[in-house]
Amino acid sequence: GLKLLGAAPPPLRYCITQGDHDLGYVHTGVPPFRFLKAAHRGSHVDDLLRAPVRAQPHWRGAYSDGSIANSWYEVSVASPDGLGAAPPRQVAMLIICLEYRPRDAVLKWASQLLGRHPEHQAILVTHSYLNATSGMHSRVVSSVDDSNVISGSEGDGVFKVAAQHANVFLVLCGHDDGEGYLLSNGADGHPIHQVMSNYQQWRNGGNGWLRYLRFDLGRDEVHVRSYNVLTRRHNHSSELTLLHCMRGRKACGAVKKREQKPTQRWYRSVDTPEGTPSLLATASTTTRSAPVTHSAQVHLRHASHGAPRT
Repeated sequence: GLKLLGAAPPPLRYCITQGDHDLGYVHTGVPPFRFLKAAHRGSHVDDLLRAPVRAQPHWRGAYSDGSIANSWYEVSVASPDGLGAAPPRQVAMLIICLEYRPRDAVLKWASQLLGRHPEHQAILVTHSYLNATSGMHSRVVSSVDDSNVISGSEGDGVFKVAAQHANVFLVLCGHDDGEGYLLSNGADGHPIHQVMSNYQQWRNGGNGWLRYLRFDLGRDEVHVRSYNVLTRRHNHSSELTLLHCMRGRKACGAVKKREQKPTQRWYRSVDTPEGTPSLLATASTTTRSAPVTHSAQVHLRHASHGAPRT
């Protein structure tokens, strides 16, 4: 798979974060699981992927010299201005990939890294963050009968880091089933978009679905799209258009504010008889005066019920 990314013209840049199934397994024979996954942080990910990941031009460093479990990357995104200026403008972005249930020391490292790059637009990537109802996973210290026994922070711990830094505008995650979205405010009121995408529970392990983001710097928008690589069709029922000033809050201070629509949505997958997953909105809320944790600049296009429009 990585060879295909590297062979694309031009080569596609990527980053990797670990999930619970990538970590150490211990067989117990005790039902219902009969094994413990994520019993320890040992993994073959570094053995197989450390060299190609670190060889990429946008890789900048890691929390530990011997691992890529917590790595950071720097990319430059270019787009026509869209505001009348002739030359394209570029935005520097910082991407931090965090381990499954990041430890306190790792979160401290990520916070320090964000503090050293205040002018970068920052994205955090971690495995377990939102759940199927778009509420953030709480900090978990698992008991011995849990199938995941390593301890660490999930949604709440990672969000505390994001909330402290005005340059963090997006958190990406997976782990739970379906697609989820939540918009929250940081400590200073800056919006933080949180997007969950995971198709492993869908028929045939996902039926070829993936999620991609398209950054439109000219319109200050991030377009979130679901796409099937087998049928080459989009699932328009779960599209998101996130509004975010790519140039930073200072640069956008003079730009007229666009309409705010405090909203949250989340979806779970239901297989149709034809095998095409249908996204059902299990709940939604929209308020005129949103609380701090749910204010939003967001446009949502979705079908509340029924099969996705492809």
